[in-house]
Amino acid sequence: NDKYTAEAVHLISEALRSPDCQLEELHLGLTNKGSGLREEDGLELGIAVQSCTSLVKLSVTRAELPMGELLDGSTSLDLEGKGLGRTEMGIVAQILRKNSTLQMLKLTDNCMGKHGLLALSEAIAHARPPLQEVLL
Repeated sequence: NDKYTAEAVHLISEALRSPDCQLEELHLGLTNKGSGLREEDGLELGIAVQSCTSLVKLSVTRAELPMGELLDGSTSLDLEGKGLGRTEMGIVAQILRKNSTLQMLKLTDNCMGKHGLLALSEAIAHARPPLQEVLL
């Protein structure tokens, strides 16, 4: 069912932030259209997933995010053609705000839309050290 409410997202986020979180994979199978997740839901999940250090695979809208690469301090990240939409970009943006090693980010061939680009641009503006290359 793609009709997740803000309350359900909040409950999932609370579980991810729990110090007892042992989750390795989370597949929600949502859509970015109609009554799916809102941009703010993606931002909330983006903050929460960083707390669950055991999480290695996250799929929100059937597009899998490589959590290990996002969180492990990689200097280069290739997300080309991963099917990332606005929700995934909200999650990626929150993670990128805390990444201190990423230098190159490749996001070509994704449908992140206006809200995804806004979230990404904010994250890039706050990146320390600044990203050296972003490919859209």
